Amino acid sequence: MSSEQIVEISHKLYTCRKQAIFLKGEDGFRQEVEKWEPTFKAAMAKLDCDILPALSGLLEAAKGKPDEGLLMHVLCAVGCELAEPSLDRSKTYVLAVDDEERQEPGPSPG
Repeated sequence: MSSEQIVEISHKLYTCRKQAIFLKGEDGFRQEVEKWEPTFKAAMAKLDCDILPALSGLLEAAKGKPDEGLLMHVLCAVGCELAEPSLDRSKTYVLAVDDEERQEPGPSPG
């Protein structure tokens, strides 16, 4: 594989990840990565390889499945994130029960 092809494929993987984060938000994408990580680990163990060759095997297996294009996009985004993490997955996010808790105190009404 030429250097140009490697750069082109890398760009496509980064683009998939960027789009997935845009569509799902960071927290939603973190959940997607956590959901698919065991599948990648199983593929890596079965094929005795690293993440990107496992991604290739998973993409091959995705052919002909329902929503094949979307599935392949998700696999590419997750594979990219597992190979080169961009999000801190160790963070826990707690949402405020009431939006008022997030607002600065102001003058009382009335």
